[in-house]
Amino acid sequence: MKLTNVSFRAKLVSALLGLSAVPILILSVITYHATESLSSSVGKGYETLAANMMDKVERNLFERYGDVQAFGVNAAVRDKASWYQVGAAKNKFRSTLSIMFAARVS
Repeated sequence: MKLTNVSFRAKLVSALLGLSAVPILILSVITYHATESLSSSVGKGYETLAANMMDKVERNLFERYGDVQAFGVNAAVRDKASWYQVGAAKNKFRSTLSIMFAARVS
């Protein structure tokens, strides 16, 4: 097909369509890279948030585990007669908790 037989209108339309495809392709590539970067940064943000939440839950569970251990080894809790003898029970409980807190720090 010779270009001399094609009308000016057809030449103009095909030239404008060809030229408009280049910016569309460039914008598509830029948008794709921006989307990848954004999704990566959002993913890292959620990863950090999940790690922080996991750390808080883990610390809370460790503290509750220490409380259960302290109550379990404390004879005052099992012996109803010693419930009202506060001084000795308090000292025993405090010494048990100090062992638990020392284990946590180590």
